[in-house]
Amino acid sequence: MILIAVLIVVWILGIIAAIFIRESFNLISTALNIKMFSTAALLYFIGAILTIILVGVIISLIAIILQIVAFFQIPAERAPPPPPPPT
Repeated sequence: MILIAVLIVVWILGIIAAIFIRESFNLISTALNIKMFSTAALLYFIGAILTIILVGVIISLIAIILQIVAFFQIPAERAPPPPPPPT
């Protein structure tokens, strides 16, 4: 009985962690204009919810692969910001 309670607590904490990962990846996605981060974040969240029926583990692995691909899409150098308008 205690083991089931512990597993449920771990599952809930995993969902909370996935919410924070989703928020941060969405910010990264908008800042870098790479939509793959948003997709990986959504898959992390869905995977965390579905971990209870073990399908979520596979979805989380797919999210990790998409995260790796997204990091490789980051350009090596960012363009400098435009100069301020003359006053």
